[in-house]
Amino acid sequence: MNKNLYDAGYFNGRKADINEFIQNIEEQGLPMVDTAMHFLEKYANIYPLYSDDMKPKDYLEVVAESKRFNLNIKNKYSNQSYTFGIGSKDIALNALNSIQESSGENATQIGCVSARISGTVSIFITESGKFYLERGNKIADSEEEFWDYVFSPNEQLEVIIDPKIFDILRKAGWYEGRKIDSSKYIERLKKGGYTEIFKPAVAFYEEFGELKVLEEDPNNEICTCLNEISDFDFNVIRNERLREKFEVELNIIASCAYSMVFVSENGEVYSDNDGMCVKSGANFIEFWNTVLRIY
Repeated sequence: MNKNLYDAGYFNGRKADINEFIQNIEEQGLPMVDTAMHFLEKYANIYPLYSDDMKPKDYLEVVAESKRFNLNIKNKYSNQSYTFGIGSKDIALNALNSIQESSGENATQIGCVSARISGTVSIFITESGKFYLERGNKIADSEEEFWDYVFSPNEQLEVIIDPKIFDILRKAGWYEGRKIDSSKYIERLKKGGYTEIFKPAVAFYEEFGELKVLEEDPNNEICTCLNEISDFDFNVIRNERLREKFEVELNIIASCAYSMVFVSENGEVYSDNDGMCVKSGANFIEFWNTVLRIY
């Protein structure tokens, strides 16, 4: 058994009340397998033992919600969040077809895993105790393997690019092969104290510079115009926070609602929203997918 579960309050022989979960399943007409009941009886409503002085990369934050039986686990290494409970009927029924096709057996939805880059994906357990994601891919053959997956330091969810993001970008003025003059961006960054201008930053300015994406929605607009990202006295603080957390050097490339967006030398994209520092993509397309797929 993974040590992190014992730290969070799990103990051998634990049995939580999951009657509400069973009732919810029955009301929705969804299949209920014994392995799902046994799993949630063991792990529902686990409370955290978490020290504030621990560094994020040294510990996995386990957070229990008071409502219902949900157990929330935030893996600070991989930036993936797990919630164990019941999702919507539509998601469960659509996913069940994939699970049944892949596994050849029935399954019950026990929760979901969310990541900023990958989105939210439902988790299922089959009659024989195997664990699947809603797209039909198996992630574990046993509970032990499943918890190893949950507490892995790597983000393991597959990134699915939503084709509609390209329509949104085209509406803002982007087109395939776009390449504008980036010299004013480079000049402004150097004046702002950036001693090294990364090739991915220049590539971003050339392809996506001077765009206002979602301009019709001021609260969520993503702007790559120079005048919107050139307050370097203010944004150097955000840069420092990201550099300290991810140990990477960055160039600023865009403003996104209340966040500022930066790119590293290897092309990874990061965002800072007043102290909430996150990785937003391994490349520009993943970044646009992260910020645009909900529209």
